[in-house]
Amino acid sequence: MPEYLHQLLHGYEGGHRLLAASTTLPPLADQVAVELSDLSGSAIDPSLLPYLTGYPLPSTDYYALAFTWTADEMPRPGSVWTHTLLIPQAQVATARSFIQMLGLFVRPSLGHDLDSYKRPVPMPSVGDTAASGLADIAKAIRILASLYQQARPAIVPANTPDEFLYPVLHVWRQQWASLRQRFTFCTAAFAPRRLLDEDFWLQIVPERSLHNWPHADVQASLRDDSQLASTEPWLMEAAEDLAQLTDHVSQSALSANLPADRLLFRPFVQVLISAERRSDASVAEAVDLCVRYFPKPEEIASVKQRLVAPPFTTSDEAIAVATGLLRRQFLTSLDVSGDLLGRVATDLVERQSDVAMQLLNDSRSDGAFVAALVGAIAQSLPPADVMAVTKLQQQWAARILKTAPILRKESGWRQSHDVLARVVNLFGPDLGTIPGVLTALAPVVVERQDSSLVHMIYGHVGNRLPMAVADWLRVKQPSVVGEFAWGVLESDPAQVMERLARRPAQIKLIAEFLDRLSVDRLNLGPGIRALEALIRSLGDFPSDRRLVLNAEMFAAALETEDPVAAKIAVATFEPLHTAGMRDGLGGHPWSRLSPVVASIGMFWDWDRCERLRRALLDAFSERGWPLAELFNAKWQAPTVEAVRATLRERHYGTLRVKITRAYREGGFVGSRLIDS
Repeated sequence: MPEYLHQLLHGYEGGHRLLAASTTLPPLADQVAVELSDLSGSAIDPSLLPYLTGYPLPSTDYYALAFTWTADEMPRPGSVWTHTLLIPQAQVATARSFIQMLGLFVRPSLGHDLDSYKRPVPMPSVGDTAASGLADIAKAIRILASLYQQARPAIVPANTPDEFLYPVLHVWRQQWASLRQRFTFCTAAFAPRRLLDEDFWLQIVPERSLHNWPHADVQASLRDDSQLASTEPWLMEAAEDLAQLTDHVSQSALSANLPADRLLFRPFVQVLISAERRSDASVAEAVDLCVRYFPKPEEIASVKQRLVAPPFTTSDEAIAVATGLLRRQFLTSLDVSGDLLGRVATDLVERQSDVAMQLLNDSRSDGAFVAALVGAIAQSLPPADVMAVTKLQQQWAARILKTAPILRKESGWRQSHDVLARVVNLFGPDLGTIPGVLTALAPVVVERQDSSLVHMIYGHVGNRLPMAVADWLRVKQPSVVGEFAWGVLESDPAQVMERLARRPAQIKLIAEFLDRLSVDRLNLGPGIRALEALIRSLGDFPSDRRLVLNAEMFAAALETEDPVAAKIAVATFEPLHTAGMRDGLGGHPWSRLSPVVASIGMFWDWDRCERLRRALLDAFSERGWPLAELFNAKWQAPTVEAVRATLRERHYGTLRVKITRAYREGGFVGSRLIDS
């Protein structure tokens, strides 16, 4: 800040003009200073002088603060002396007080040496401004009511010249930076005062001069005066701040970062009151005011932060703040951290989790606070509330449960069938992408023995479920691995395999899963044999259901090009072929097989076994399936002989050559498919 202030002196010398100055002004600024330093009206009453005028000086970075005295020693009636201080606008924006400036004004006299006005004057120290505190709160209210409730010039009638001097300076100090820098006032305006084309904002008018003002302006100001008996809280708050010099409003205004719009002062104080004396009603009102008047994050940022920051004294207060934060327009008007939003959400959830979930469910927007609310609900979600969460809108329920630790713990799934079904269907195929969820589901699947739930999950995530369960069983209950491996498909294997048949790429996953079971736990040889061994070892499992399973597997193998399907086709072929030999291959198994085993002519299509053999051999011939699977087939003699008979047909000459070559080159021993 500069240590000195430039100054101007205007007075009468062959007309009203500049008499002395410590700096040179641009032409426009010089012209304005001459005009506004002259008497503020055509008639003069010496008893009403001196008076103070303040205005931003055009074309400069100065604010002009001018003191005017009557110059009755001059020959021309109505002559005045005006001493003007040029305060840098940067200092105006941050000054703690303007009252100390009054001590710098010096009235010259006729014949007085004017050299002292040609040098800058030292900047006064702020000192103890409390000694000049505002004692008359009624005068402050009159100024505030007239200045901040209307866009017209604020006209305040006065009886004496110094009646409103200190109240005006305190009102000026209470404003935020841009408002201070644009503030225009005169403490004794005998006629309307203007800065270029704009009326002065505040004009203290001697009562005998009121007739010089437009009637509408005077009536508006008088109407404001007549309403002072029912003073609004914002007026009392601002006036008490001026009277007590508590800096409650003033300090908040310094960081308000608002434009120079005086009509914003009223909502500014209203929001400030709500932030300091928070209640559910006041918070709701403040949120509306912020959305309407302060939509930018940098505007009254500290006040808005106090408005929403915990801790809260009541649940209603927490609900009101959360409701406000769920409004997109209000949230975007804030400059608050994610940590603060998280504390608000956590406070609300800890008080009333049901209300928090309802607020979230009713929300139609997304944003930082929604994310915080989702996180707070998820982190504190007890098992009993999982059902309540599943009843929310899908987008919110899925987000909560996806981040909820409860779903990554076994205890989180000890729910009713309805709860689990809701959760599973809520995520659908995404269920397997949530870290830890399938692992947490493993013991539930095993222990609940809920076949419909198993099918539901399996239908969404495929073999990721049995793989997850197998991993869990290997650690927790290795003795029941074999039992489980069949249990996944036991209740309705046809449905499961039907789903898998529509997903040829999953054939490989099936084989890989069974390989893992056989090698790691069952020690039953190749993976597909593990399935076969399990089927055969289950004595009470109906044979027709076994046939359905084999038909599904065989058909699925023929529907994929993947070489791993050869293992499945060979392993499931014999049960189907044997059933056909006994005229037992009908119903659902044949309806599943018929579309994938080629027709061999209208006179031979009745031979379902022949169609099965040809379908198998065609797959090896045309798809390049590994012939080793045929060599290693552990079929019974009737099955082997039937396949050898079909292989001798002319149609399979090329395939026979390939088999013979592979047999000799590969060193296979004792394959019954090869003629000696």
